Amino acid sequence: MFYKLFKRIRWFFGVTLLLLLLPPLRVVSWLGGRDFAMKYWGKVLLAIFDIKVHFSGPMPKKGSLVAFNHVSFFDPIVIGSVAPGSFLAKAEVDKWPFIGFAARIGSTIFVERESFKNSHSAMSPIVKRLTSGERVHLFAEGGILGDGVTVQLFRTMFFQAAVEAGAPVVPAALIYGGNASRSAWHWEEGSVVEHMRHNLFPEDGDIVVEVAFGEPIPHDPAQTRKNLATRAHHAVSELVEARRRIINEG
Repeated sequence: MFYKLFKRIRWFFGVTLLLLLLPPLRVVSWLGGRDFAMKYWGKVLLAIFDIKVHFSGPMPKKGSLVAFNHVSFFDPIVIGSVAPGSFLAKAEVDKWPFIGFAARIGSTIFVERESFKNSHSAMSPIVKRLTSGERVHLFAEGGILGDGVTVQLFRTMFFQAAVEAGAPVVPAALIYGGNASRSAWHWEEGSVVEHMRHNLFPEDGDIVVEVAFGEPIPHDPAQTRKNLATRAHHAVSELVEARRRIINEG
């Protein structure tokens, strides 16, 4: 019981500190220090939540579209602490308290749902980021789906940006583990706030996350977005399976 109370107190003071840091971090980001702000803000936040992060594989080069599976609302924080870059998010996220402000620090690309009907308007800002030499992180399943372990089929639409920008696609997997119960990092029902209030303080251990980067799929003018999505999905599924096998055996 004391351990749980300690974690709640640490969480309260830690999040208060991070809220106070957001405005100056926004200035740092605006002045060109976005990657610094994203990386070290993320590291502090992960330390508050007692989440340990490891990564394996070659770091994606700038100008790559990095295709991830989506497991937890922690995913952007985890990724940003390892490989800062731009994220894609639905436009509503921009209006969410705290989360929207934090997303703007990371120069998130907000996509209007209506633009899905117009592929060009949805692709244009993503292509621009890629051609300017930024990493763009894509949660290719389209949301947190399934059981948090099985990789769902990838949506093909946003792979068109890699085709148009002539950018490589890097398959990347997020694998959650550690001694904490699964409910500490994955949820299927209720809001993020409800999940955090009920399940964010596991008493049975730590949350450990591995970010596994695969070999990049080089640009090929003959490749379609459907082919890219299929290849990336296969590679991410293999990464998840291989890393989970190693974790379980270890």
